[in-house]
Amino acid sequence: SFSSSSSSSSSSFPSSVNCSAPQQFPAQSVNPRYRPRFHSLPVSGWQNDPNGPVYANGRYHLFFQYNPLRAAFGRIHWGHASSRDLVRWQQHGVALSPSPELDYDRAGVWSGCAVLLPGDRVRLFYTGVLNHTQPGTNYPWHQFQCTAEQSVDSPQLTAFCKAPENPLISVPPPGVNASGFRDPNVWWDPSSTTWYMVLGSGLPENTGTCLLYRSADLLSWQYAHELVPRDSLLPNSMLWECPNFFTLKDESASHSMSFLTFGNNANFTNWYYMAELDVENMQMASNGTYHLLDHGTFYAANSFQGPDGRRLGFGWSMEDRDPSLLLQDGWAGVQTIARELTYNASLQKLLVEPVREVATLRQNRTSLNNVLLTESHKSVQLPALGESLDIDLVLSLTHSNCTEFFLAVLQSVSSGEETLIRVRLPSPTDTLSGSAAVGQVMVDRSRSSLNPLVYRTEQSAEFAILPPVEQLRLRVLVDVSIIEIFVMNTGVALTTRVYPTAADATSVELGLNPRENRVVQLDSCQVYSMESI
Repeated sequence: SFSSSSSSSSSSFPSSVNCSAPQQFPAQSVNPRYRPRFHSLPVSGWQNDPNGPVYANGRYHLFFQYNPLRAAFGRIHWGHASSRDLVRWQQHGVALSPSPELDYDRAGVWSGCAVLLPGDRVRLFYTGVLNHTQPGTNYPWHQFQCTAEQSVDSPQLTAFCKAPENPLISVPPPGVNASGFRDPNVWWDPSSTTWYMVLGSGLPENTGTCLLYRSADLLSWQYAHELVPRDSLLPNSMLWECPNFFTLKDESASHSMSFLTFGNNANFTNWYYMAELDVENMQMASNGTYHLLDHGTFYAANSFQGPDGRRLGFGWSMEDRDPSLLLQDGWAGVQTIARELTYNASLQKLLVEPVREVATLRQNRTSLNNVLLTESHKSVQLPALGESLDIDLVLSLTHSNCTEFFLAVLQSVSSGEETLIRVRLPSPTDTLSGSAAVGQVMVDRSRSSLNPLVYRTEQSAEFAILPPVEQLRLRVLVDVSIIEIFVMNTGVALTTRVYPTAADATSVELGLNPRENRVVQLDSCQVYSMESI
């Protein structure tokens, strides 16, 4: 991982130059029915991409794309929340706003990152936009790369001063006919004593890419090349958004791998490219591999290195319902629970799992241990603990021979609504073969809501478990309208959104596929109600 602690770039912008006071907008009328209770979201309005996660002055800070005036995309600001423990978030309103008098961001301050400078000072990098076509392209927004530094009288990062040198980069590099040009991610490379920036972009061939720049002072930037070689780009990706570059050591700490996460604007999926890094040229190798970072309703991932060395990330979970409902309810968009990213060299994947701090929100518990589901006892109903749950489920693969079991959550007796999480288990032959055993997790939302304006498509992901394969562990976080599913130790995460209409949609059920006369051994199932933040 990279650190800026040895950099000499510690100058501050004059406090009188384009500085903003902390801004609070009047809260809009909000319908709380589907608002999550232990996830971070502002009091009202629209939020999308997480921006600039950073640890400074004893707190974690998370900025985000924010329209405080209505629950729809519009003139975007940077909202701000902070936490001492990564799970209990305090909302601080608006930290960075478009400036009507400036000719580089008056239509919006779009996504970017935060850099920690010596003295625990924070510098933001963002894309400013004007609502007219980018010169030399047919893209409908003129985009500029800009920076702002923490105001000297704002230790809690609630106000920032925009640099008089803005915009730092005004046009795409020569020869790149970019369809977009935005979302800076900046890091310090101590080996070359150089600052690097990547920008998400797109090429005329309908392929996304990532542009690399370098700087000695964070103000003057020179284009270098594309971070991922041209012959290795993800096909049909149109435009890469919110790029995030980092390196991680494997589980033995003996080998490093580089990662680039990005959003594919063609279908709003979030990917990562994993490859060896040519450190001298700062370019990822062409023989890397692509993987989904999350297989569900998840986008614009952003991550940073925490004070204890963990790689910590967030993503935007957009609403899966008609926009008219968002305007009626007065809010839209959820930031996922903080996730820890680790590199598993055996699986050749990132492991993506909830941070350990989530467990501090647990309250009442229901437990099941050593339960055998059979033809005569195909399911078990758990006591209802509410709409906000942490479910930790362990299955024995060596004592199970069914091909599929289900976990039903947000289940209603009165309406018949439920969200089914179906898990197709690896076959007993696979688990004993000595090679990776492959299974599948699927979210069946067909009965998740009676509201016809809710989207109910199925979502799924395959997972692989390396031998010796004895158990399968699922972690499922349910919070009113967001469900985050983790197949632990496999690198598979799947986030989904559901909107049951019934007030009694609080039950949990475990069971076998009703068409099978097989058995499954539940080693343990712990269900916790969760504290509201």
